Amino acid sequence: YICLNDTVHLNVDPPGKRIVWSPAAGLSDPNNYGPIVSPNQNTSYTATLTDSVGCFTSSTSINVHIKSLPTVDAGPGQFYPYNSPFTINPKYSNNVSSYNWTPGNLLSCTTCPDPSGVATKSNTFYITVTSDSGCIAKDSIRISVECKDSYLRMPNAFTPNHDNLNDYFYPLTIGVQSIIQFSIYDRFGNLVFEARNFPPNDQTFGWDGTIRGADQATAVFVYYLEALCDSGEKLYKKGSVVLIR
Repeated sequence: YICLNDTVHLNVDPPGKRIVWSPAAGLSDPNNYGPIVSPNQNTSYTATLTDSVGCFTSSTSINVHIKSLPTVDAGPGQFYPYNSPFTINPKYSNNVSSYNWTPGNLLSCTTCPDPSGVATKSNTFYITVTSDSGCIAKDSIRISVECKDSYLRMPNAFTPNHDNLNDYFYPLTIGVQSIIQFSIYDRFGNLVFEARNFPPNDQTFGWDGTIRGADQATAVFVYYLEALCDSGEKLYKKGSVVLIR
């Protein structure tokens, strides 16, 4: 007994004879003593053995039964406002007997059919189900935080004095997949800093208040920001920031 799409080795005795398996459908090699089979329906395979001169002939059959696979459809991806509750309601076949969700620390349960959670960041959740006969099926669903202009939060000042507090100026975002462009200009329109294609909320990609290694005095600078949302949309933002010494 095997699950659909699984494989199994067939074996017969005595060894050392000529062998022919039939039918050939689903067989890796009809002349091999231990062929691998993967039929798509219940199949009876017959092995016929003969000696080298054809004086001895014998046959035996092995029935390979195909167990029904379970099915699971987690549904299309969903979008929620930040910090909103959500529930996942997949569709299951009647022969599903157990459920396993990952990552489990972000859901209300890992072994229930309809877990819930809170959309604090975008995640893909994976569901593995097992049937009453031990066969497995899998699916996944993406729960994304909605992308809004208000979710692009830029400080209006920063203090790069190396005290490990507010030393970098960088985008703080929700529901954003990546920052496409982050540019900073002085009051004359000169580009003083730029970073491209980096993950959000990471100060290592921010500006440390220097230009060509030199600390800058207190001044107002202008920034331009282009961000890619989890949903595939783009957000744009520009404004000013005060560098305070």
